[in-house]
Amino acid sequence: MFGKESAMKMDEGKISTIIAKGTKITGNIDMQGSLRIDGYLKGQVNSSETLTVGGTGVVEGEVRVKEAVVGGKVLGNLVATQKVELESNASILGDVKTRVFVIKEGGIFHGNCSMKTDTEDQRSKSEPSRPPATEPGPSMIGSPGAGKPQGSTFKKGKE
Repeated sequence: MFGKESAMKMDEGKISTIIAKGTKITGNIDMQGSLRIDGYLKGQVNSSETLTVGGTGVVEGEVRVKEAVVGGKVLGNLVATQKVELESNASILGDVKTRVFVIKEGGIFHGNCSMKTDTEDQRSKSEPSRPPATEPGPSMIGSPGAGKPQGSTFKKGKE
């Protein structure tokens, strides 16, 4: 009834694995399809597609995926080659590296975020490193001239 071609079209964009609410797994997951977690996973997740963490889902460990939609909790670093969406009432406690990062109102993100495209990554590797920008030293903070442009003349009003 269904040929291989129509079966493949039906599978595109669908979740291939679900970890249901009430399920607890300790271990790493390496997979080619999309994954939905409504239970608890302690371990690494590596997927070529989308990870969806449902409202009751918790992932404790490093995540490497194409896209991530977080409606529950991720406790660990998350790398998504395309996009991360953090839903309201959801949280990510860890560093995020992705091209696009969407945080909906009420979403909690505590960590560092790096947003670069592949070409920016390649360009930064080929360019020589620059010294970090300098900040005002302790002698400038709170001094009478702090914060004023250098080389400018300020006139006082009548004394």
